[in-house]
Amino acid sequence: MYKKLIVKNMKRSASYKALVIGLITMYIFSIAFLIVQESYVKTRQDQYFSRYGEWTGCISNSSEKIEAGLKSNSNVEKLGDIDIYSDCYINTEKYYSNIGTMNEPARDLSRIELQGKLPSESNEIMINQSLLNTLSSAAGVNDSIGLQIYDTSGNVNTFEFVISGICNSFSDEWKIEDFSAPMLFLNPEENPLSDNAYTKFSFFYVKDTDVEVASGIEALLKEGGAKYTFNSQAYSVDKSIYDKFLETGTVIGIIGVISSLIVIQLLAQSFNSRKYKIKVLQSIGADDAVIFDTIMLEASYTWGKSVLFLVPSIAVISGLCIVLNSVFDKAGLVISANIYACIISILIISAVFYLGNLGIYLMCVNGSVGSSFSSDTIYTMKNKMPKVKIKKRISLLQLYWKNRYYYQKESILRIIVSAISIVLLTMVSVDIINGYINYSNDKKNMKYEYTIDILDIEKGLENSQLEELSNIEGITGFEKKQRLTEVDPTIKIAGVGWENSIYVNNLRKYGFYTTPEDLSKDKADFYNLTTIKAIDEDESARMMDEIKKLVPSNEFNKFDEQQFVSGEQCIMVMIPYYVGNSDYADRDKAIFFATEDDTQKEEVYRYINGQESIQNGSVISVEACDNNIDVAVGGIITSIPNGFTDSVIADQLGCGNIIVSENFINRILDKDVSEFYNDITLYSHKDANHVETDWQVENLLGSYYQDDSNDYQLHNTRQASEIVLGQSKTLIVRAVIIGAISLVIFIWVGYVNAINKMNRETKRVRILKSIGMLPRRIIWMYFIEYFVEALLAGLIGFICSMAIQQYAISSIIGKTVNVFDVNLSIYPASRYLSIITLGVFGVYILLYLVCVFIPVFKKISKA
Repeated sequence: MYKKLIVKNMKRSASYKALVIGLITMYIFSIAFLIVQESYVKTRQDQYFSRYGEWTGCISNSSEKIEAGLKSNSNVEKLGDIDIYSDCYINTEKYYSNIGTMNEPARDLSRIELQGKLPSESNEIMINQSLLNTLSSAAGVNDSIGLQIYDTSGNVNTFEFVISGICNSFSDEWKIEDFSAPMLFLNPEENPLSDNAYTKFSFFYVKDTDVEVASGIEALLKEGGAKYTFNSQAYSVDKSIYDKFLETGTVIGIIGVISSLIVIQLLAQSFNSRKYKIKVLQSIGADDAVIFDTIMLEASYTWGKSVLFLVPSIAVISGLCIVLNSVFDKAGLVISANIYACIISILIISAVFYLGNLGIYLMCVNGSVGSSFSSDTIYTMKNKMPKVKIKKRISLLQLYWKNRYYYQKESILRIIVSAISIVLLTMVSVDIINGYINYSNDKKNMKYEYTIDILDIEKGLENSQLEELSNIEGITGFEKKQRLTEVDPTIKIAGVGWENSIYVNNLRKYGFYTTPEDLSKDKADFYNLTTIKAIDEDESARMMDEIKKLVPSNEFNKFDEQQFVSGEQCIMVMIPYYVGNSDYADRDKAIFFATEDDTQKEEVYRYINGQESIQNGSVISVEACDNNIDVAVGGIITSIPNGFTDSVIADQLGCGNIIVSENFINRILDKDVSEFYNDITLYSHKDANHVETDWQVENLLGSYYQDDSNDYQLHNTRQASEIVLGQSKTLIVRAVIIGAISLVIFIWVGYVNAINKMNRETKRVRILKSIGMLPRRIIWMYFIEYFVEALLAGLIGFICSMAIQQYAISSIIGKTVNVFDVNLSIYPASRYLSIITLGVFGVYILLYLVCVFIPVFKKISKA
């Protein structure tokens, strides 16, 4: 019977309604937050998978035994094969392409876009769109096409095929060992080339992508010739601070902390009324078991009601996700949810709620009977009549302090929740500004270039080959350079007397090219380089004009242009630097370029011409490629004006670099390599057909080296920029959604709390009105209360936000800085931190006062 009375009483209770609304709000908040987190992670994964494939690893030179082992491995969830024929290929006038086979699982793991289907008959093929355009632009799916297939002996065989499918291009990063992904795929079961030799590549996906080699796969690699390749582009082991923040466990922990604070605050508001009810039950003889049952019944009824409302809310959220998914899909964004994480977060919030009710039970049964008025002694001191005193008139501030003392626990909880909201909104605002500025700058400065790096200059490209590359549709021009590269051993630059130079000794010990032996030497007359770039003869006049701007005219009198062009003379770059903390594993310190007006506190080292042993006109020795030559110093660049980093020789202006001509490379190699260029940049433009241009550049370059990818490296700056732009866009969307959710939760919780409090303040408001206090003075009393809380929360939130930003910025630049005096290009919001925080604080106070004063006005007008 008493259970029905409890339920009936709860239905009329305002605190019960506030608890139900609060629980529903927290459940929806946790689900929405997890949807944003999972969608962000899936979107980033999808961006990488679309470019690098979904496969976790690949075993080249695979075999039937290895495949059987992979199939029996419990970690392997998906396994696909791509077989590449090693003695047949397509070779047009300009382009070269491998031929292979692919099964359906491999197609899924590759993430290629396919129009049509995979080959299922012996005369069917799946062909790359770009290759098809080269061979027959009019052909489509189900059309016939004749192909000439070459073998390694030079024989040509003509076959007639039916196009079953047309696929998009594999990116250049798909090179595994010495093979690129084929542009032509045959039926894996039966085809005209079935008897030819091939190399099997087993692509697989494993559950555990946090390690490079899945458990149990190492033993399979003992097979002769088999080699494992981890898809490090798609599955990076190293995680950024955002990746770590957005791990599912971290997000659930954040939800647990936030929900605990809000649920505790909601329970605290009903504490006094429930405590009074429990004392009444104790006074009529109820034991602890009955009281426990009563509290848990109230908790279960409240929880059940909130879950009952949660079910249709989940249906609405699901429908909204389905609708948004079709919209976001066009922008390359994925809407996803981790069901298990959502269930865990709901269980955590429910557990916190039940534990809070258990805490109320323990506090009530072990506490003493209390009254709202500490001076009321009618029921505790029966030997005396209460004394009636005439009180002096009290001010609104005194009334506030008395009220604050009674509600100090609730006030503290409101301040904590508000401070957390300010910190969260500040972080979101910083993320939005960082993302927007970075996105705008990256899009504005986006380069459409292809860079070709060839380690061995004797395998460089000739002018005729560069002209062929520049004639590709979408290529507007090229820049060619000769580069001497020596890694082990490095290039040694030596000068007589340098062992006494602090500049040179620090350059040797802390430079990027330092060896362990060099690091251990306190004094030596040399330093190391790994690269020397030569000035192209066609650009020498323009570059020499730039160099003359950097070398004072009175220090340039030893320069002889004819000797420079012949390789007998060089220009040294000995610009200022400072020694700072290093990110390299083999040393604690490293050198960093310092501008003329550098404000760094560290000591700046300068090479002062006239005080060092090597000056204009001196001779230095250069040791590289098993050769050692002397070269005169025609000039020394000792400083770089601000803004000169945009110069045409900017890539030459590194500490310790030497600027030389192409003939210098001939001298050091002791052979003529003037016809070869190994540092090439191809320029494209925004409106080019990038898919077609990418394919033609990759394939033409592959034809020069017969697809030997070890001889060269091709970098596509546009593709890298597109990934960065996609990440920036995703960060902005994530920050906006998290900010919107946080703002709604903050407003809703503040509004519910205000309603709950004013329901309990009804008698107080009526008493104040009955003794003559005007409504506007009562409103001012509550205004003081909430405004003081808002100021305290704002101050705490401001300090915490600045501390978090201080940590974030210090982590980026590797040292402690003044967060109010910093301007980082990689963290553009740093220059606006104070404005952002104050803006968030202003918006917070406005929203806070609005959402709490609506219930105040309603209650005071009706009381």
